Amino acid sequence: MEATDFSNGQIWGILPDNLEILIRSYLDIRDRKDLPAEAARYIASGPSTEEKPYTMLNGAAVIPVNGTITKRASFMSMIYGGASAAGIIHSLKTAQADPEVKAVVLSIDSPGGTVSSVESLEEAVRNADAVKPVVAFGNGMMASAAYWIGSAARSVIVENTAQVGSIGVLMVHYDWSENDRKMGLKRTFVAAGRYKAMGNDAEPLSREARDEIEAQLNHYYSLFVDAVARNRKTDVQAVLEGMADGRVFIGKQAVDVGLADRTGNIEAAVNTALVFAAGSGSKGGISTKVERAVETSITGTEAGKTERQRIMGLAMHHLGEEDGKRFKILVESGVTVEQYATVRQATPTPAASAQTEEDRTMARMLAALKESRTEQGGKDFITLVAETVVATNCSRTEAMKQVIKANPEAHKAYLRKVNV
Repeated sequence: MEATDFSNGQIWGILPDNLEILIRSYLDIRDRKDLPAEAARYIASGPSTEEKPYTMLNGAAVIPVNGTITKRASFMSMIYGGASAAGIIHSLKTAQADPEVKAVVLSIDSPGGTVSSVESLEEAVRNADAVKPVVAFGNGMMASAAYWIGSAARSVIVENTAQVGSIGVLMVHYDWSENDRKMGLKRTFVAAGRYKAMGNDAEPLSREARDEIEAQLNHYYSLFVDAVARNRKTDVQAVLEGMADGRVFIGKQAVDVGLADRTGNIEAAVNTALVFAAGSGSKGGISTKVERAVETSITGTEAGKTERQRIMGLAMHHLGEEDGKRFKILVESGVTVEQYATVRQATPTPAASAQTEEDRTMARMLAALKESRTEQGGKDFITLVAETVVATNCSRTEAMKQVIKANPEAHKAYLRKVNV
């Protein structure tokens, strides 16, 4: 990115508010006389040549991707801070060659950046993952072009408060004609080629120029959507319907729509990457079904714990404290509905008139336990989704669609539970 990018109409994959901050920063300091030499020294430095351009954490290389992403070290990187695609690629290649590195975590806190920086970086992430597992961690913000890059990782884990998404592209056009007029300045563009000077900043944006710019933006947007669909192993329609309208999703919301696999902290991201590495063999890379199984296992364990806690809380209120405690013991024993029913059938049944309060309590607990399951072979909606992810090698979003279509009753039961 050069110093004139704002006036030239650079195409961005970035949060609009952050682009405005960048523009104001540029306008505030553009007239400093000492900037050209200082900027030249910064740009000439290129990627860091330090031995390890990342932090090691339990055998995983944690590569920071902070701030606005540009193609290479630039004028704007110097004045505002940020990451360059060239620097990140250098870090990925260094980690690939480092025998001490078992896996890689991209710790991303970025609003996005220039579209021109994305494609090569996305490819670099995929290439690195083919050698050593790469996990993307949303460390505050993983938006726009930053998400495009992160989606190429084997798994995406985000903080509960992380901002994720903002799938879209934008460009700012400046019309300086009125300012030029006040200064008594008249600029004339002499160009060969119909589109060469179209959209210049010395005149208002014409309808034809706007149409041409929108066509370019739509093309980049299509590339963005296609990349997310490919990387997240879903279809373009699902991305368009649930992810790609420029919205920003927070933490668990990103997981729910399929932009991320789970929420967690940096330790969770590192552990996930190392789990992948443990199953990858010496040459790196494990089957996608195993990858998805690991992700599903991790996510399912947390989801199951949360669901058990919810059911226990409801049981305490519905059955009373004493009965609720008995119900908790029953559930935490791991016994299935079928196993419990078999045991009850093998137990002598007292006469109805002599039925004890404990019998009535256990009957209520069994009814509550059955209510928490579906009639689809005893498997609830979340379990069916998890199994579909592994069996069909698809995303959670696509798996949910398949299960809803094949087992509508399981989905209805799930909705009843979550809306209690």
